[in-house]
Amino acid sequence: MNKRLLWVTVCLIVMWGSGLSLSTNANTQGVHPGIQHSIDYDHWATFLHHQMLEFTDNENIPNAVITLVSRDDIHLLEVYGYADMTDNTPVDPEQHLFRVGSVSKLLTWAAVMHLYEQGKVDLDEDINNYLGIDLNFKLKYKTDNPEPITLNHLLSHTAGFENIYEGLFLFTPQPPLRDYLLQQVPARIFPPGKVVAYSNYGTSLAGYIVEQVSGMSFEEYVEVNIFEPLGMHNSSFRQPLPGDLEAWMVNAYRWVDDEFLPGKFEHMPSPAGGISTSALDMALFMKANLNQGENSFGSFIQPETLSKMHSTLFEYHPLTGGMAHGFMECSINGQWVVFHGGSSSIFDAGLYLFPNLDAGILIAYSGGDYLGHNKILHDFLNEFFPVEDEPEITDVPALYEPELREVRGEFHQSLRSVSGESKLLNLVFGSMHVRNKGEKELGVWVFGQDFVFLEVAPGIYKNTEPTHTYPFGPMNYIVAAKAPDNKLMLTTDGPVTFIKVSWYEGLTFVGFIMIPALILAIGSLLFFFGRFVYRKVRKPESPQVNTRTTQHRYVNAHAATFLLLVILMVINSAPDPVHSYPPSFFGERSVIDIVLDILPFMISLFGIVILVIAVNGWRKKQWNIPVRIYYSVYALWSVGIIWFFYYYNWFGL
Repeated sequence: MNKRLLWVTVCLIVMWGSGLSLSTNANTQGVHPGIQHSIDYDHWATFLHHQMLEFTDNENIPNAVITLVSRDDIHLLEVYGYADMTDNTPVDPEQHLFRVGSVSKLLTWAAVMHLYEQGKVDLDEDINNYLGIDLNFKLKYKTDNPEPITLNHLLSHTAGFENIYEGLFLFTPQPPLRDYLLQQVPARIFPPGKVVAYSNYGTSLAGYIVEQVSGMSFEEYVEVNIFEPLGMHNSSFRQPLPGDLEAWMVNAYRWVDDEFLPGKFEHMPSPAGGISTSALDMALFMKANLNQGENSFGSFIQPETLSKMHSTLFEYHPLTGGMAHGFMECSINGQWVVFHGGSSSIFDAGLYLFPNLDAGILIAYSGGDYLGHNKILHDFLNEFFPVEDEPEITDVPALYEPELREVRGEFHQSLRSVSGESKLLNLVFGSMHVRNKGEKELGVWVFGQDFVFLEVAPGIYKNTEPTHTYPFGPMNYIVAAKAPDNKLMLTTDGPVTFIKVSWYEGLTFVGFIMIPALILAIGSLLFFFGRFVYRKVRKPESPQVNTRTTQHRYVNAHAATFLLLVILMVINSAPDPVHSYPPSFFGERSVIDIVLDILPFMISLFGIVILVIAVNGWRKKQWNIPVRIYYSVYALWSVGIIWFFYYYNWFGL
């Protein structure tokens, strides 16, 4: 069980709440075929450099890199901070490696498309024809004939998988890809091709298909067919890194209590987030993406295949950003962007391509937050491509036209856990809360930010104050749709969709159970302890009191075990100051974890006994009415806690 993440949810419920290094071609400026604007790369580079200086200084970033490229040149290749703070080793943009998280997926999709152009895989064929293993996916949506999952579904994150947190980040080596896939089999919660739901598992599955079809390990296939042709000699998916590259891995740090503390190397499923790479190597990769698949070293893909890779594969509506073949895509300030961000618990990165501007930007750093590169991107676009008069929406209708009052409520993102103990995290990670603000306005809270959306057409809502705080695009619009189970669905930019939940799935109902249960548990222990002391001091127990001793003990046992669960979760949730999560998040179990696995069963057993006591109290007319009411109320919330444990999979069933 991911105790720290679960406790974050419980807490929320209970509380209710240096110098500039430019290319030698300093005067490069001009218009390429298909390019929309005259470009002054020097001006862009100077602006981006100053933004990075401000970011690294204000946010205490220990090390960072940025590169700006066109198809023909590298216009900015700059580093900030130190690769090793023990001896103040400066970062080398050509040699030092950064972890870039899910930016790795772009190389995985490139490998898939490389096989596709050779005719070795069909993007529309059932992936089971390539796997060679039976993953035995649980089917959580009703159907008599489940549709097959294809590589196109994996490329667009529409395979329909639930989210899996376990095993994503480890401080020890990951198991072989085949074993990882068999150990972490997700349920299928949506029909394929219907709902976009970002999936690390789906990308790992694609990487395994690369292995099966090619007869090579995923890591070797990328080395031979992508890294080598493009001259990317300081990049690797191998974990741990080979000896010749390990020495060039930057040490990650985070600023904690006025000092930089070092982090550890995180092992991730290779295709989903395992790459370690240099700024120069990613510059070479971006150049090839802007130049029909080749750079000055060679080619990694055919032009027509690359064009397909950059083309839209899935979108809900023309007003929202969709998914290309592995890339995300959106329009910001009128500029088409194909991109991918990436994060670990300490590294963050963003790779942004502007095909119509012949430009690419990569930003990577340790010790910051996942929105840092996103903010710099938006500042760059606002500076050079400000939007003065945004065009009116087209006549494209919404996918569904609900009444405004129907949109009010709680929505959970499609990137959700259903069958595992992490189901509780659906309540807080990426949930969206919508309220009516006026006749045509909606107040939207998501990712810690409040927005106001105006209904500009039935089922289409426009952001009145777009900001950079949404990680998958500008979120200029939200468009209503219907989920496969007929629930209201709100779509916007990127690989996450928001689906309205039933009353019993929301934060309010869970709070209605947990807050009174906590109050009752604390109140009961204090009352019975005070009563015990009072009777010991003031007078002896009467025979009637003795008859209630056993019943009181069950209540006290229930209250004590419930509070013990909360206390142990607080203790076990102490996050690593550098990686922000406790050891249990990285697969390290302790005695406390074992106790926390047992306590839900004990609490439930005591709750059932209390329910029987309450029923017998009324049936046999035991005690006075206030005492019977007390036991009934306590029993009611005890049953609520049992439902909570069951619904959120805390029994491990």
